[in-house]
Amino acid sequence: MRLLLDTHIWLWSLLEPKNLTPQVAAELESPDNELWLSPISTWELLVLIDVGRVLVSGDPERWVREVLRTVPFREAPITHEVALESQAVGLPHRDPADRLLAATAKVYDLTLVTADERLLGSTEFSVLANRYGGRGTLPSALDLPEALAPRLSVARLALFLDYDGTLTPIVSQPEDAVLADEMRGVLRKLAARCFVAIVSGRDLGDLKRLVALDELVYAGSHGFDIAGPDGLRMEYDGGRASLPSLEAAHTTLAAVLAPVPGVRVERKRFALAVHYRNAAEERVPEIERAVDEATAAHTDLVKSGGKKILELRPRIDWDKGHAVRWLLRALALEAEGVVPIYVGDDVTDEDAFRALTDEGIGILVAEQPQVTAATYALRHTQEVLTFLRGLVEVLDEIRR
Repeated sequence: MRLLLDTHIWLWSLLEPKNLTPQVAAELESPDNELWLSPISTWELLVLIDVGRVLVSGDPERWVREVLRTVPFREAPITHEVALESQAVGLPHRDPADRLLAATAKVYDLTLVTADERLLGSTEFSVLANRYGGRGTLPSALDLPEALAPRLSVARLALFLDYDGTLTPIVSQPEDAVLADEMRGVLRKLAARCFVAIVSGRDLGDLKRLVALDELVYAGSHGFDIAGPDGLRMEYDGGRASLPSLEAAHTTLAAVLAPVPGVRVERKRFALAVHYRNAAEERVPEIERAVDEATAAHTDLVKSGGKKILELRPRIDWDKGHAVRWLLRALALEAEGVVPIYVGDDVTDEDAFRALTDEGIGILVAEQPQVTAATYALRHTQEVLTFLRGLVEVLDEIRR
């Protein structure tokens, strides 16, 4: 077969081969098959590196060039014919990268290897699906509470949860992400049975107001600002030096992006967020340029990305992963008799997944497969609620 790898399949083959199904792994290794790659995938890989979703050592361009030399692929150029076909190819969405990839498979008569459900239904080109039981490439966490019961009978549970996209669905306006009563109820029950912390990019005060449970620990601003019961308080010192730069960048971006409909510039204590979910797609490059220029003007800030959001944060070695490790140490939870679990849905949660690689469990909340350091998955917030209820039931059973 002549196989065209999409970006995630290519990445998984390089960095996370366990995410490949046995069939796909065998086909990629078969000497009888030709492996093809589109420049679109090289471009997407550089974007993923730029926003921090893929971590590499050294210069990203040099790293990608070395990868292309080490594992040679046949190149499928984006010709005029491919560009024209991308407008006509039968896909249920208008994502230009997906359309160019599908058109490449069609024009060059290649079999597209993908885990993207949106590309699997087309009959206009051949597809080799990387699919595990319809749930993506990670095992579901829905059965995890019962599987952990023997371990939790002799160990304590330390539960860390993201907010947006994990406890509440992603919404167009951040202030509309209101926690459902049933989710708050199960969090209250869990807090009476184990340690529970909410770790979010939101400001600490905003996070506490939305969750409204005094018995929980809160880590706001990606872990720069932490508070909890019994006087627990920590504001990471390294972030304070960048407060003037954040304020200056806020003033600049608020003025520059004011004429762009659908953009919201939000000043947080230790971050600056540019929300563009409601902006027109053709204005996104303009928004990204403005943020890049603000980053260049303030060398003590670094840009990160998320779901329709760009953020500027202090350029220091502190993130959700460091915050989780700090909490485990500060609260004497860094021991063999503790089972840490982190549940999150976004790029910034990957730092926490990696921080718990050796002794904890990372659970990604995502509808589609993606490159991640997590070891389990849940598809959406309703499955998160089911999972948390399962933990309550198991902890209650252990108590009896």
